[in-house]
Amino acid sequence: MNTMKLQPKDYEKLKLVNEIEVSEKYVAWVDKGVNKKTKEYNSHIKLLTRENGKIIKFTAGKNDSTPKISPNETKLAFVSKRNEKKQLYLMGFEGGEAQPITPEKYSVMNYNWSPDSKKIVFSAKIPKDQELDEEWKEIENDPRVISEMVYQTGTEFIQEELIIQLFTIDLKTKELELLTDKEHNFHGAKWYDNETILTVTTLDKPTDNSDFKQLVKINLVSKEMKRFVDLFNPFYFINFSIELTLDKTIFMGRLFENTYSSAYLSQIGKWGKISENQVEMINKDLDRSIISMNWYSNEKALCQVSNSGTIDLRVYDRTTGEFNQLFEPRNSIEGFGGNEDEVYFIGTEPAYPSAVWKWTKEKGIELVDDPNEELIKSKKIALPEEIWLTNEEGVKYQGWFFDASTEEKKAPLILSMHGGPHVMWDTAGSMWIEWQTQVAAGYSVLAMNPVGSDGYGEDFLRVICGNWGKVDARDLLAAIDYLVEQGKIDPENLFIGGGSYAGFQTANIIGIDQRFKAACAQRGVYNLLTLDAGGDVTRFDETWYLETEERDVLRLWNDSPVSKVKEVNTPLLIIHSEQDYRVPIHQADHYFKELKRHNKTVLFVRYPREGHELSRSGEPKHIIDRLERMVKWFDKYKS
Repeated sequence: MNTMKLQPKDYEKLKLVNEIEVSEKYVAWVDKGVNKKTKEYNSHIKLLTRENGKIIKFTAGKNDSTPKISPNETKLAFVSKRNEKKQLYLMGFEGGEAQPITPEKYSVMNYNWSPDSKKIVFSAKIPKDQELDEEWKEIENDPRVISEMVYQTGTEFIQEELIIQLFTIDLKTKELELLTDKEHNFHGAKWYDNETILTVTTLDKPTDNSDFKQLVKINLVSKEMKRFVDLFNPFYFINFSIELTLDKTIFMGRLFENTYSSAYLSQIGKWGKISENQVEMINKDLDRSIISMNWYSNEKALCQVSNSGTIDLRVYDRTTGEFNQLFEPRNSIEGFGGNEDEVYFIGTEPAYPSAVWKWTKEKGIELVDDPNEELIKSKKIALPEEIWLTNEEGVKYQGWFFDASTEEKKAPLILSMHGGPHVMWDTAGSMWIEWQTQVAAGYSVLAMNPVGSDGYGEDFLRVICGNWGKVDARDLLAAIDYLVEQGKIDPENLFIGGGSYAGFQTANIIGIDQRFKAACAQRGVYNLLTLDAGGDVTRFDETWYLETEERDVLRLWNDSPVSKVKEVNTPLLIIHSEQDYRVPIHQADHYFKELKRHNKTVLFVRYPREGHELSRSGEPKHIIDRLERMVKWFDKYKS
């Protein structure tokens, strides 16, 4: 039995696989890890030949991503930042040197092959007032001139002088052609046929702040743009996804119904069949979120479905409208390709934090590539106990308990809560390194999916709409009571933490409950009145919280943790990123200063150059520092 404990520093050894692409002959995916010398991320593409099962490291770049196999299976395209900007590269399967095919001045955002493999469509930002053949002029933005409601997103300011346009490149002639009008932003593109592109834009108001966007077709020859259907989406940072059946029926994901709410089968979960001026939702009866869809025949598609703390695969039959689970998952599926007979997928679970798998009808699930085999073999990995509880309304909710207790002593507990709020925990994924290092440090971890979480149906999801931090907080605390009653934890050493919505929840709970020895709130929402000030969540009151166009200022203030600072007696570590434009850092500034004003025990840690994704994709040194800092904070107050 391995007894070596996983340390935060082991993050430098962890490999993550993502962006899997499956064709008849090949499977490609991205391998990402920390460069031991530079302490920065490197990523390259691996390739499996399905006929013989041989796996090779196919590209040798430092930042290769987004592999896509040509329909005729002769070339692989991928995006790489080998110079200053992201360019599109091509490489034949026989090997050789990868060749850039897009101009260096364009930073490629996304792309797709044409059905005949002769062209590629891609999107890039270009200056509105510059001709394409002019020498490239960089925008200085000094001073910044802002006219739009959303002017920051991710970790960057949105440059209004730039506009997202679509280009095609002919792979034989190398001819580059601008498809769009330099008046509207165009979000992604899918080939409808060899002469037509599908894309999403804002025709009525050339801005990203419009509630409605349009699905349009663009003819490559005439440049005619045909309006297909209006799509409701009040959120700048959530893009639509488009999939086509073989007979060109359009299906779209990340849809919203025409009402102000983020909580309809999660913000990325609605899928609909699109016909002219009409959207027919397909997952109403399924009552689960569809994350992505991949058509492999005219009638059937594989779908990623969020369900009860895992992401499984379903076969959707458009004739019957049924969703049938393909196999019982042993892990959450993070990417996939294939059909109902054979699937390659990326899965995550405690013993395999990120690996490539294969499922067939004949043999079931088989491991294809585990880049973390050496790391896992050398460490003691904690496996969780599944827990189901029933709340006061008779609603069942799920979670997992990672036990760090020994025969001699009950371990202290960290209540680890998820953000969203409409997402869900599984047993590994992006939390694997955090939970495993906390258990290794001697802390048991409880990860629950209370009401409001995705994966358990729309009624379950919508319980907390406009009522953050009430019923869900009650059920989280009840889960701790359950573990105390079971004699599994030390009731005198309880700790709490989480990020984003869970940062809100951490601050909310320590304002109403005094049982915790210390807390850690990260990238949290502490003042509901000012969340959308400077961030990219616009119209927060109407869409994410109150679901009304009336702004109830008193209610928003009373529901905010900053209004409860007088009741906080728990030592609090606040962690926030300085370039977080989802939940801007002014939220942490305000909460910290109010706590200090009332002489509370609080420490504020700000990470430069980081955004809302610090814990998942921040600089390696920041990720490691954060993991170490949380445990040291809890250790300080542990008895």
